[in-house]
Amino acid sequence: MNRRSFCRSAVAGLGASAITGPALCKGAWPLPAVPPMAAVLYDERFRDAREFAAALERKGTIAFPIRGSSAGLWYGELRELLRRRTGKVAGMSTSTDLMIAVSCGRESGLRLLFEGAHDSRGTGYVAHRYRMLGAAGLLGRLARESAPRPAELARFLMCMDETVRAEWSTVEAAGPGRTEHPAYFTTWLLGPRPAIEETPDARKGGS
Repeated sequence: MNRRSFCRSAVAGLGASAITGPALCKGAWPLPAVPPMAAVLYDERFRDAREFAAALERKGTIAFPIRGSSAGLWYGELRELLRRRTGKVAGMSTSTDLMIAVSCGRESGLRLLFEGAHDSRGTGYVAHRYRMLGAAGLLGRLARESAPRPAELARFLMCMDETVRAEWSTVEAAGPGRTEHPAYFTTWLLGPRPAIEETPDARKGGS
């Protein structure tokens, strides 16, 4: 079995499980000397994804166009980068590439922190569904944002704290579509997995 087949088989049973920067990340800039975002994977066929990746790249993040093989990146250039440079990995891609990222990211000690689903199937607008690990109050602001721009979404993800340990929170919003927007697209963020995962019982009894 080749590397791509291995990764794709690992995610076969998974289900497919963003945002004004100044309002949500006020005071977060300037960024530290070492960018907190190690890499961004993006589907270069779509303008939103290109803008998202460009915004992160301007802050020092290494950008990887998927070019039809995100699994190849996870077992190739991206794996080598993560060996040299720890940090978060973001993406704007199809749901299939999100599932690959979750599975392959787990092998590199990463977990899913944020997921945005952008669905325009059968409608004249885009329905956004955001899931975020912790920070329910922060996530709630997304429900009031009708159409966050890709660069604003990128800025928000750079501000997220990868050490959060809490329940998942979900909000929904809707906004107009943009040209070149695919019928269903995802935005996501993976961050380092804690050395010891916190359990629900531990959270209840913790100080």
